Amino acid sequence: MLGPLKPFDTTERVDEWDRAARSRSIEFTYMAVSIAVPLGLVLLAALAQLASWSMTTLLHAAMATAHASWRMRWDDEG
Repeated sequence: MLGPLKPFDTTERVDEWDRAARSRSIEFTYMAVSIAVPLGLVLLAALAQLASWSMTTLLHAAMATAHASWRMRWDDEG
């Protein structure tokens, strides 16, 4: 799923097998993300329902997390 099949600094040419393998890996990654994201959203909603969170509480928690990630610069962490 990650990276090229052959190193960038190699003199080998990319053939049909490499193109087909890359195409299959991209299709697999797309399928995995297409399944994981909706499943994660459903699980989040189920956990929020089990914890008896209101929509307001859920939005406040999400916005606080987003605000904290936007306020802190990545190079100031440590």
